[in-house]
Amino acid sequence: MMTEQVRYTVIEICRSVDISPEELTEVVGLGVITPLQAESNWIFDYHALRSLQRARRLQIELELEWSGIAIALTLMDKVERLEKENVQLRRQLDRLLHTV
Repeated sequence: MMTEQVRYTVIEICRSVDISPEELTEVVGLGVITPLQAESNWIFDYHALRSLQRARRLQIELELEWSGIAIALTLMDKVERLEKENVQLRRQLDRLLHTV
């Protein structure tokens, strides 16, 4: 997809989600998003923008600090992984029960 090839500078990504460069530094430090390169002139991809938009919505809705958002996102990702694993295990169980 073409949008997935788009790159964003610090200023562009900050403007897109309405945060300051200082907040972006905190967000990157907490591991909420990761720049494509670990240099001083950070560049971000489409996935980082989408993740930051999600984090920003949570921050506004839950009125949490960025550290709380990082924890919330980690837990949400874990729940999503467990739900997928649960679906897979249920399919395996169904196949096992139907072959007996």
